[in-house]
Amino acid sequence: DCLAAERASPLLQQLATWLTPGRPLLAADLACRQFQVLLDVHGGPKERQRWEQLQGRLTVVQTEGRPEELCPRCRQLLGGLLGADQLAVFGLGEARRALSLTANGNAVRSAERAGVTLE
Repeated sequence: DCLAAERASPLLQQLATWLTPGRPLLAADLACRQFQVLLDVHGGPKERQRWEQLQGRLTVVQTEGRPEELCPRCRQLLGGLLGADQLAVFGLGEARRALSLTANGNAVRSAERAGVTLE
């Protein structure tokens, strides 16, 4: 699903306004590690180059073993529904009032069933 959607409408173009130089970018350490694994397995030279450029702009927040970095509401409502990686991403985003991006439709649907809307 995600790959077909990306081919039909590349996401990078839609995100251009959010990725403008000077705009702060934040990422959970767990998400960065997971992305690096996917990139190592599936990424081509262009994706690797873009990741190197993006990494230089990222503020990576240590979330593993640091529940204080995550929104208490997210931990309480989503802790049993989402895996540690997803909870780190959404909990950090909510705690910092940051826009969170995901291609994980299952996480979004699980949260919605618990009454939490992730857009």
